[in-house]
Amino acid sequence: MNQQSIPKFDILSQIFHWATAIAVTAAFILGPGGFGRLMRQGIDPATRLDIVWHESLGVLVLILTLLRLLWVALRAPTPRIPMAS
Repeated sequence: MNQQSIPKFDILSQIFHWATAIAVTAAFILGPGGFGRLMRQGIDPATRLDIVWHESLGVLVLILTLLRLLWVALRAPTPRIPMAS
């Protein structure tokens, strides 16, 4: 099977996929390490920029996921990729 005959997902599906992957990776990197320790020390985690970014990215992932599910419900069927038997 040559490269041109391989079915591809539409551009919006690809954008949702990669935007979600990037947001999840960034949220993981900015994860609230030591969250409990900060609270025990009396530090309000909401004042930490990394935690605010982590939570904001989590909301972004939720929104992207809901939009992706809506797009899956509205778009044309996904391409069928033939499997070797």
